[in-house]
Amino acid sequence: MELRRRFVDRRGAHVLSAFIDSMDWATALARISDWAAQRESLCICNVHSVVTAGQDADFGRVLAGADMATPDGAPVAWMLRRLGFPNQQRINGPDLMWKYCAQAATRGEAIYLYGGLRETLDILQRHLLAAHHGLKVAGMYSPPFWTLTD
Repeated sequence: MELRRRFVDRRGAHVLSAFIDSMDWATALARISDWAAQRESLCICNVHSVVTAGQDADFGRVLAGADMATPDGAPVAWMLRRLGFPNQQRINGPDLMWKYCAQAATRGEAIYLYGGLRETLDILQRHLLAAHHGLKVAGMYSPPFWTLTD
């Protein structure tokens, strides 16, 4: 896998062996919006993610190749604060998705829901559409529960 760093203005630090970006909510949301058409990658990193990155080389390469890795877990955000980013917030996945969907609805951007059970995706879609008027869901997919291939 080719490691790439397209976003040249990344600030952050290694939490264990995983590089985690230091950012605020506005920066995270702006990057996601800018990257939607460019197919850039985002990893939402909790403690399990940063530990696994040091134990599983393939997973570590995925995190290292991400264009942005957010501090999802509170301990990850705490560690970034200790490593020189004193105002680091926890940028957790559910809130990031919710906030992004609100912005996408106002801009007319479509989202795609991937993962989980089909029933869960149906419930999530209903809640998102009810909360964010104008949101477009381009589709959704509940993959089988086994290792995905290319």
